Amino acid sequence: MFKNSPLPSMPQFASRCGALAYAAFLVAVISCGGDERMDARDEATQASCAYFTRCNEVGPSGMFKTRDECEVKQRAYWEDTWPTASCDKRIDPAAVSACLTEIDLAQCGNALDFFSALDKCQRSRVCSL
Repeated sequence: MFKNSPLPSMPQFASRCGALAYAAFLVAVISCGGDERMDARDEATQASCAYFTRCNEVGPSGMFKTRDECEVKQRAYWEDTWPTASCDKRIDPAAVSACLTEIDLAQCGNALDFFSALDKCQRSRVCSL
């Protein structure tokens, strides 16, 4: 080719494209592992904290002093409820949806609603695929 060309030679070009393709492949592979479980955990965290906020359990006199505290503690709860060892690649989207719906519909101060939501969100239901 041309010695002073700003374009890479074919071997350099192929090498760079191959490296980019390989990097894209690695990102795709890494991002596939466990995403459904983490997404379910994060959605349940948000739904739970929305419930606790709606029920005045987030704030100075609530169970959680701040929304951040709620999210940290709820994320840990859902992480324990749906652990990687039991749930990775086994998340049932319909069961997650039913769980989130129950959380959203739970009435403040109604223990039956609260426990019904927890029942719909059990590991045996959500990690069933």
